[in-house]
Amino acid sequence: MSSLRRAGSIPALLILCSASLQALPNLPSSIAEWLGSPAAAAYAPIAAELEAMASTARSSGIPEIVLVERLQEGALKNIRPALLGPALRLDLGRFTAMRELLAHFDCLPGDTTSLASLLRQGAILMRAGYTDTELETILAATGSQAAGGGQAATGGYASDPEARGPRALRAAAVALDASGRFGLSVQSRLALGRALAASELSAKRFAELLSLLAKARGLGLSSDGAIAIIIQGLERGASLDALERDISRRTIKP
Repeated sequence: MSSLRRAGSIPALLILCSASLQALPNLPSSIAEWLGSPAAAAYAPIAAELEAMASTARSSGIPEIVLVERLQEGALKNIRPALLGPALRLDLGRFTAMRELLAHFDCLPGDTTSLASLLRQGAILMRAGYTDTELETILAATGSQAAGGGQAATGGYASDPEARGPRALRAAAVALDASGRFGLSVQSRLALGRALAASELSAKRFAELLSLLAKARGLGLSSDGAIAIIIQGLERGASLDALERDISRRTIKP
């Protein structure tokens, strides 16, 4: 299965993946059921391998539907069994790592549908270049407001464990999008994701920072320089309007 690294907007992908292949009618919810479907006929040679992965997923608390979706995607693209098996095993590792992170920070969703959505999103980000250690850093940042008094501005996410996972993944996605569009260093990408997760901004407004970065670049600031200004502002609780003023004051004059 191809990487999503070169896809356009990562935040948009996270929204779309909530619907994912579950939106297709009659999508099986288990690998055993999928193996009995017409789409699986070409994958009989790796059936035992797929069933073993399903068993691992169940024992790890991973909804099988996320594996079924990837299988169905591979089948629709006519991916050869010899390639589909290893690709699915990689995804199983990503799903496992994401679930462990959510459990570590005590923000596992209470229902299977929400958990599957977060696992999909985490896997997309990992396929696009994030490590689980980087996502751990961003997830940890979502809890920093609990002691900082910023909960009112964010709708109380710090006191709502189930809101922290989606917030962290949205922050990571916007930082990755910014990195792809503006050529950020890996350090700046991670710093931006962490700052967004810990900020007082609503997660729905994270993507608006992309237009601020575009303005900063148009006014002569380097990408990493603009990110430094934005991070400093986020850390002091600045609004988006205040961040725009900060950028305007710091632009390079001809």
